[in-house]
Amino acid sequence: MKKSPRALYIHIPFCDHICIYCDFYKMIGSIDKQNKYINYLIKEIDLRKDELINIDTIYIGGGTPSTLSIDNINKLLNKINDVIDFKNIKEFTFECNPSDITIELLKTLKSYNVNRISLGIQSFDDDKLKFLRRNHNRMIALKAISLIKSFDSFKINCDLIYGLDFDNLKLIRDDLDTLVKENIDHISCYSLIIEDKTILNHFISFGYIPLSDEKLAQIFGFVNKFLAKAGYNHYEISNYSKKDCESVHNLHYWHLDDYIGIGANASGFINRTHYTNINNLNKYYEGIDNNKLNYLEETHLSNEEEMDEYLMVGFRLTDGINKYLFKNRFGCDIINVYPKIYKLINNGLLIEDEENIKIGEDYLYLMDNILLKIFN
Repeated sequence: MKKSPRALYIHIPFCDHICIYCDFYKMIGSIDKQNKYINYLIKEIDLRKDELINIDTIYIGGGTPSTLSIDNINKLLNKINDVIDFKNIKEFTFECNPSDITIELLKTLKSYNVNRISLGIQSFDDDKLKFLRRNHNRMIALKAISLIKSFDSFKINCDLIYGLDFDNLKLIRDDLDTLVKENIDHISCYSLIIEDKTILNHFISFGYIPLSDEKLAQIFGFVNKFLAKAGYNHYEISNYSKKDCESVHNLHYWHLDDYIGIGANASGFINRTHYTNINNLNKYYEGIDNNKLNYLEETHLSNEEEMDEYLMVGFRLTDGINKYLFKNRFGCDIINVYPKIYKLINNGLLIEDEENIKIGEDYLYLMDNILLKIFN
C-alpha cells in the first residue's frame, strides 16, 4: 500500500558565507540566483502537491533559509500555505542565523504560521565563533534570542557544537548556562564531525588536532548531567527538550516515518525508498522543466534493510525502540530477528523494560559500536 509522507523538508542552499565545518550542499547566492531557485522550488511543490496531503510537520533548512530576501521568503511561504492544509500542521520550523533576525523577518514568519525557529548559535564564545567563521558574536546571538522571545509566537531551538581542540568543560558550561538562563525551549548539542569536503578537514592536513574520543565522551556526559539538572529531557543522543518541546519533525526521521524532501540535494524516504535530489542547480532545473526530478541517488530497501535502518535511527532515541511497534510494523519480534540483543541486555549495554529496548544513557555515545555488535 502506498504511504503518504508525514513530514516535509525544503532545502535552501544559500549562505552569506561558508563555515569551516559545514559539508551541506550550499553556495553564496546572488539575488538573481535566489529568485530563480525559489521559482523552481514552487514548481517542484506543484509537481508533488498530491504527496503533501497528510503532512503534519514542515522544516525549511539549508544552507541558511534566513539569508533569503523577504520577498523570496514571502513567495515561498505563501505557496506552502496555499498547498498545505494547516489544520494538520503540528510544527513548522525555519532555520535562521542570529545575524539575520529582524522584526521584519519575524513578522513575516509569524504571518505564515511558522511556529518554531532553529537558531544556529554554535557557541557564545567569540574566539570560538571567529575560528568557526560564523558571522555573529555573543551579543548578536543574545539580541536575536531576545527579539524572537519578544514575539511570544515561536518555540526556539538553539544549536551548539563541541569538539574543537580548545573546547573544555568551562567553555561548554558557559554556553549551556547562557541557554538555560535564556529559558530556551530546546537545545541541540552536537559533537563536531569532521567531514571530508570541509575547510576544517583541510586544517587537519596541516596539523590541526581535534578532541580525543575520551574528551568527547567526558563532555557528552557533562552536557547530559548539566541539562538534566536544569530540567531538560534528554530524548535523543544530541537533543534536549523542555516538556512538550521536542522536535516533532525530527522524531519522524528517528521513527523512520515517510518524509518528502524538496529542493536541490534534499533527501526523502517514501515507500521504503530513499532518494536525494540532484545537487546541481542546472540539472535540478532541467528535471523540473521536464516535469520530473533528477536524482543524485535512489535506493529501495528490502524488508531486512528497513529493519536494520529502523534500529539505527531508533536507538538514537533515549526511549529506544518500542517492541510492540516493531512487531506491528515488521510482523516479527525484534529479539528473534536480532538475537545478539539478548546478550547485550545481559551485559548491561542495552536495557529492556516492558515496552522498550534502549541504550543506557551512559553508553549512548557508543551507539555505533553497539549496533556493530548487533549486526555482526
